Amino acid sequence: MNPDSSLRRVEFRRYLENSGILDALTNALVKLFELPEKPTNPLSFLKECFMVDESGEDPNLKSENAELKEKVEALEKTVQELKNQLESDKGKSEDELEERKLDHETG
Repeated sequence: MNPDSSLRRVEFRRYLENSGILDALTNALVKLFELPEKPTNPLSFLKECFMVDESGEDPNLKSENAELKEKVEALEKTVQELKNQLESDKGKSEDELEERKLDHETG
């Protein structure tokens, strides 16, 4: 093996390691190895391991995103209500606030 090809191999291996390709290949091969029944077409199995939805649309992520947006909206509404209540309370006397506190604790 000449020194040029040896250097190219080292650089290529470093490229595979740094880009995550080596890990992805290893993980896919480990999955294949751990399957109790090996697929009749291992190449198709490996393709599925690397298949990425180019649209970036995952139905689970869409529903989770919608739920989280609803929660954020509800929390923002609560924050605004509390801010309004705080502003309202600033104008009240300490006696009124104490009375309100007692009502809240007993009620």
